[in-house]
Amino acid sequence: MKHATKLITSSTLVCAFAVASLLLAGGCSREKREAPAVVSAERNSFNEVTARLDRGGSLFVYLGTEQWLTGLHERVSVLRDLVLADSDMGARERKNAQKGFDVAARLVQRIGVESISGVGLSRIALEPGFYRTKGFVHHYSDQGAGWLWNWLGRKSHPLGGLDCLPVNTAWATFFDLDLAAAWTAILQELHETGNAEAEAAMRKVSDDTERQGGQKLETILGSLAGEFGMVLTLDSANKITVPMGRSPMEIPQPGLAIVTKVKDDTLFNAIDRQLKQNPMVTASEKDGVRMRTFSVPALAMFKIQPVLARTGDWLVLASSDELLWQMLDAKAGKKPGLKSTDEFKKLARELAAARGNQFSFVSKQFGEIVMEIQKATSALKPAGAKSQFALLQKLLNTQPVTSFAVSSNTGDGWLSVAHSQ
Repeated sequence: MKHATKLITSSTLVCAFAVASLLLAGGCSREKREAPAVVSAERNSFNEVTARLDRGGSLFVYLGTEQWLTGLHERVSVLRDLVLADSDMGARERKNAQKGFDVAARLVQRIGVESISGVGLSRIALEPGFYRTKGFVHHYSDQGAGWLWNWLGRKSHPLGGLDCLPVNTAWATFFDLDLAAAWTAILQELHETGNAEAEAAMRKVSDDTERQGGQKLETILGSLAGEFGMVLTLDSANKITVPMGRSPMEIPQPGLAIVTKVKDDTLFNAIDRQLKQNPMVTASEKDGVRMRTFSVPALAMFKIQPVLARTGDWLVLASSDELLWQMLDAKAGKKPGLKSTDEFKKLARELAAARGNQFSFVSKQFGEIVMEIQKATSALKPAGAKSQFALLQKLLNTQPVTSFAVSSNTGDGWLSVAHSQ
């Protein structure tokens, strides 16, 4: 019995040792099969770009552009030499071609496209049917001096434009743009490249502006604070009829406003100087808001009576004084604005408090109306086109999308973050 027990114990130990050996051997073989980490022999911005993206979603893309874009202006010059090598080209054609290529090469340098080292894109579901999309265009921290990085906002800031959006906002976008810097740079480029005709035309525009508005265009552009916005509202309580062939459709009453942030009264005064000569414009002031209201009989049937208003650091051109005061009341907190709606709260989340240089909002109502107009338009087309449109909609499973997106200059590139559902 003791002998049998020893035999069983010995057999068990042998089996255990064999199993352990196999496991160790398997582990070693797996380690041997794993590919060693490869380090790129050329510099790229993979780590910098992907650090800004969301991993684990349905989309994750990185594209290194440094090798393609560095020295791009030199390749434009090489292309110029190849084109000019054509012996059949006349003297005038040769001169124009050379000038064109030289301008293109300079613009490539000035715009700053050569400093783009890489781009990335990701998309992840934060919850079923609710997505976050990120896009990033990167440049190294010691670069980014081109127009691309400076004209569209050098530093991110609070999204103040959100405060003036009425509760019935259907679509809106606010963005930074340094028009004064753009105008000066373009004039300089035209002068340095010897394009005298175009330079003279631009300077004539400035002179005409001074003659009509009392200020040179450069002075007016310098008075702008570099932030602009457009707002579209839809009033469901009032409807208008849109002609659609034999089947006109009704949509909520739209309202449109264009907003410009200003440093002072320069632009308002220049416009007002022209409006004073128009008998159809009425001047008024209410609660410190200076207004110039336009009486346009042809637009009265659409309930449109444009109004220009100067208030705080904004200059607003609205399609009606009703829309103007909706925006001002929302900004002052007298009435709920877009930020109070459930749709916006879900879309914005942490983005509403973010700093940025641009934001955009699209409501579900706006998407639905656009789709209805598309369907009505397709109904006017021949039968073949109708079926193609219906097939395309079915294939794409098109549904109205609501979204809120914020873009910002991060100091090492442009980052865009969008929530959609």
